Amino acid sequence: MTHAVLDVLPIAVALLMASLPLVMVSMALVIKRTGVIGWCFLLGWLTGLAAVLVVLIAIVDVGSLSGGSGPAMGVVGVVAGLALLGWGIRKWQKVWTADGADSEVPGWYSMIEEIGAAKATASGFGLAALNPKNLLITVSAAAAIAEATADVGAQAVAIVVFVVVGSLAVAAPTIATSIAGERAEPTLARLDALITRHNALIVGTVLIVLGFVVITNGLEAL
Repeated sequence: MTHAVLDVLPIAVALLMASLPLVMVSMALVIKRTGVIGWCFLLGWLTGLAAVLVVLIAIVDVGSLSGGSGPAMGVVGVVAGLALLGWGIRKWQKVWTADGADSEVPGWYSMIEEIGAAKATASGFGLAALNPKNLLITVSAAAAIAEATADVGAQAVAIVVFVVVGSLAVAAPTIATSIAGERAEPTLARLDALITRHNALIVGTVLIVLGFVVITNGLEAL
């Protein structure tokens, strides 16, 4: 179990970094909507992340039993990492060629004020389970956990560690609002404005770091 947790912890930190731009979503929900809607989004996120990881671990376990090849996963990791690296560099280029105007607000941001509990839960699930960056990182986590241990209990602990650590950024606005109440809103509003303005720069930086992480994991699997 310790081996599985130690192996998956760096990957969970990579997920935390990858989810930084999505802090805009949870932050906007607690500022523009209510704490309940924020918790619905967080529930969907946690459920989606855990569900995908469980399925991927099962697939990796079955593949290992049937003689699945590790080098193939390594090649996929290197290619995916190079794609993330190129994507991040492209984001940076857009920032530095825009005369300092690196604001890039996603289209969904204007719909935040109308979102309800069910849609917030579904959005959290979808962003966790279907986000390409998350999938790349979660595949690496599943492979690390399955390789470290075949014990279901140990795998469950590693899954919890991965989901909790990887979700800290997304969960922070909702938890802060629940603890501090209205006192947290001014700080969150300032952070929201900062992240909104510099979203492209943040995303580019995260993609570049993730690219190196995924490439490294891929090379280790070769």
